[in-house]
This record gives sequence, C-alpha cells and structure tokens, in this order.
Amino acid sequence: MNLGTKNREMQKVFRLIPYKQKIFQKDGKPFGVEILARGINKNGKVISPLFIFKHLRTQNNSKYIRLIKAFYGKVFYFVIPQINTNVFINLNLGDLHNVNFIKFFEKALRVLKNKGLTNRIYIEITEDFIDEEGIKRIQALKEKYKFKIALDDFGTGMSNIDTIMNLKPDIIKLDRSFVKMKDNSFFVSLLDAICTLDCPFVVEGIEEFEDYKFFKEKKVNFYQGFLLSKPSPFLYKKKKRRLK
Repeated sequence: MNLGTKNREMQKVFRLIPYKQKIFQKDGKPFGVEILARGINKNGKVISPLFIFKHLRTQNNSKYIRLIKAFYGKVFYFVIPQINTNVFINLNLGDLHNVNFIKFFEKALRVLKNKGLTNRIYIEITEDFIDEEGIKRIQALKEKYKFKIALDDFGTGMSNIDTIMNLKPDIIKLDRSFVKMKDNSFFVSLLDAICTLDCPFVVEGIEEFEDYKFFKEKKVNFYQGFLLSKPSPFLYKKKKRRLK
C-alpha cells in the first residue's frame, strides 16, 4: 500500500472500536487484558491503528482528537467497569499537551477513581513521544488518580535505562524484537540485565511455544501474544447512563 492509499484510508476512518488481548502470568493464569484500538471505516472495513496514531495525529489533529476521545470514552465509561481484572490502555504522552484532551482524560479518571477502579488500570506509555514535560504530567496524574504506569515497547527507540529512571514505571513491556532476536547473544545479555531490575516485565509477541519456553526459563513475569490469546472485539454492554 503506497502513501497516497494510506492517507485515503486514514481519512475514511469513521470510528475506533475496542479490542482486547489477554496477558498471562508465568504460571499460565490470567493477569489482565490490554485494550487495543481498531479503526473502522463507513464500509465496516478494519484499518490498522498504526495509520491512525502515527499519521492522522500530525495530518489532521482535530479529527484525531475527536476519534481518540470517542474511543477512550467507550473504554473508560463502558469497558473498564465491565472488566474484573487489570486493564492496560495505551496513551501517547503528546496527547497530554492538548488542553481539550487532558480535560476529558482527567474527568474520566476522576469518575473511575470515585468508583475505586483506577488501582487496576495500567496506562501504557508509548515510546514514540516521551518528553520531560509529558513525564511530569503523567506522574502528577498518577499521584492524583492512583493508576499504574507501564512502559511500552522497551528496547526500541527512546526506551532505555534513563527512561525507566525518569518515568518510574510499575511494569515494563518488552518489545517483540526481543522474541525475534532471542538467538542473538547481545539481546540475551541485555535481557539478563533487564531481569535484574526491580520491576516486573511483560514480553510481547509470543507466537511460538519455543519463544514461551525460552522466556519462562529467563523468569520473565508476564506473557502476551498470539500463541496465548489473539486480539478480539470487546463486546461491552452500553448502559443508558454513564457512571457518575
């Protein structure tokens, strides 16, 4: 698909719907679910979220904000209250620079905190926009609303030890590149060093049993991937009134 086709696909995005993928403990018991976004156009075609979050944000920011507010509204007001486990939700720190979005975000967190639900929410910080001001804002929100922070895609881009020290995540999600490079001595050494940190880890991209076995031997805490659970639409019940 060329860039022009991608842009046309993005402009046709009609709404975002929540999908879910389970995360498991090393003993095989469920630990939580990650809520994923999938774009749907007016013809019902599923569009990759990468087009939306990496391109629409810069090309049509007002439309992007409308889409993500509608999506997070579904997640915060309808999905989370119907899930009785830990919930992982992606957030780009750059969105916290948008006054319109942050007002909406704080209102939703306030509602969930009043219901005693924020203590099992993990806000996943994506690595493509991690700045000092964004870190300060998410830390302040964490202190106020008592959710947890997950550092996503560790091992790529800006994700490094300094980021861990500054962000102070409650859990770290290893990028799927660790799975693909498990036979590389450098990555194995890096993984061994990571496992000595005083922070639990989720390894993403587990698609083969050999991968699952390898990381279990490394004593990684949690696992996510197609081998264990494939993403599927979250069929939530809409209530007539939102939580108050």
